[in-house]
Amino acid sequence: MRKSEILPLLLIATLGMLLRTYGLNWDQGYHLHPDERAITMIADRISLPKTLTLPSFLSPDSTLNPKFFAYGSLPIYLLKLLGSLGSSFDKTLSSYDKINILGRIASVVFDIGTIYVIYLLTKSLFKNNRTIPLLAALFYAVSVLPIQLSHFFAVDTILNFFIILCLYLCIKYIEKPIVLKFLILGLTVGLAFATKFTGILLFIPILMTLFTVSLGKKLSLFNKLKYFSLRSLLFILIFTLSTFLFMPYAFIDFPTFTANILEQLQMARDPYVFPFTLQYVNTIPYIYPIQQIFLWGLGPIISILAFLGILIGIIPFLGIIPKKWSIPNWLIVFSFAAIYFLLIGQSAVKFMRYYLPLYPLLSILAAHFVEAFLVRVKHVLGQPFAEINLVIIILVIFIWPLSFVNIYGKPNPRLTASEWINQNIKEGSVLAVEHWDDRLPLFGSEKFSFVEMPMYDPDNSDSKWEKINSYLKKADYIILA
Repeated sequence: MRKSEILPLLLIATLGMLLRTYGLNWDQGYHLHPDERAITMIADRISLPKTLTLPSFLSPDSTLNPKFFAYGSLPIYLLKLLGSLGSSFDKTLSSYDKINILGRIASVVFDIGTIYVIYLLTKSLFKNNRTIPLLAALFYAVSVLPIQLSHFFAVDTILNFFIILCLYLCIKYIEKPIVLKFLILGLTVGLAFATKFTGILLFIPILMTLFTVSLGKKLSLFNKLKYFSLRSLLFILIFTLSTFLFMPYAFIDFPTFTANILEQLQMARDPYVFPFTLQYVNTIPYIYPIQQIFLWGLGPIISILAFLGILIGIIPFLGIIPKKWSIPNWLIVFSFAAIYFLLIGQSAVKFMRYYLPLYPLLSILAAHFVEAFLVRVKHVLGQPFAEINLVIIILVIFIWPLSFVNIYGKPNPRLTASEWINQNIKEGSVLAVEHWDDRLPLFGSEKFSFVEMPMYDPDNSDSKWEKINSYLKKADYIILA
């Protein structure tokens, strides 16, 4: 890293941190993020066995077994560890009420780490280029979805960090294929898998990396195959060991692990499995996630820049700039992005956070186009005009993140609604609420009676409508949280 790049990178990281920490406790301790709440509840529940013996650790009934594998165990153990460390300063930090704040800080740290790895990855893709790595880091730092996900402790920012780190390490291994780098690669993929099952997709760039390195060896075909096979076995060994280290009960309590994973795979095929996935019924594969990225996750400006970056990357005859791609590195990174999107994009369930691993790569593509555009402007109009255009682009892209974080400057809507209910609804009123959602009000609920309407039961169920009609007759208010 050149000295001239250190200050801009520090400023970008600082900007990313400010955007991610502003309004970090927006829900005021009410645990309104369901995934974060689930992880927090599990972390609060697990503990070291009373007798520190090997059988007490290796039993499926161990108190350390989260008995939950929709997400990996690494985030759960990390949160528990943070709570234990935090309790040495303030005992309440290990409590259910406050431990999630420590998790949110960790989520921010991982995403700041991702900003830095994006910078390193982009430098590996575009050799001797100073502009594209810094722009790529900036574009990711101000992207709305990473900012939003960093405000909570789920698994997405952690998984994203390990995915982008793995892609970077693949490139470094191609450049210098030593065993130590490969061991670190295996550990990284194990950490990703122990964060979320989706980490298994990192086998794709690993195999491509091994194939690229094997092909480049000045060996006979037999020895190339031997090299590929031995390194593949070494990777599987390291991956398995690191997975066992950070998610041991996936092996020890294998039936629960497989049941949870199969349930998640079923959800990916059928949006009717859970009420909270019904929102994706009749959404169009691939088109819907692209639309969400464009409208919300990246915003129109960076999305358009990324699309143009794809064009000048795929269609060299546009001639905007001389070709600067490092071809093997490019294939490793963007073939993974393409395969990831093809696999995840066809899922029946299309949460925006599933596509977070694409955001660093889209940021790189956007930076690629901007640099190409500035080169052309400089060539035609001169350096001052190129600098003016860069300033304009940066100012314009700030509209989206600043508009988004403005949300955190106002009270959480559920807190506002709870205050309104307590101030305006008569004590003793009957409130009809939907099942599979949080009740409102968040506080003062003891003053009211509740009936729970089974809105997500099958519509062809007569008992559903009988219950709903009965509850509506009793209710004074219907609350849609």
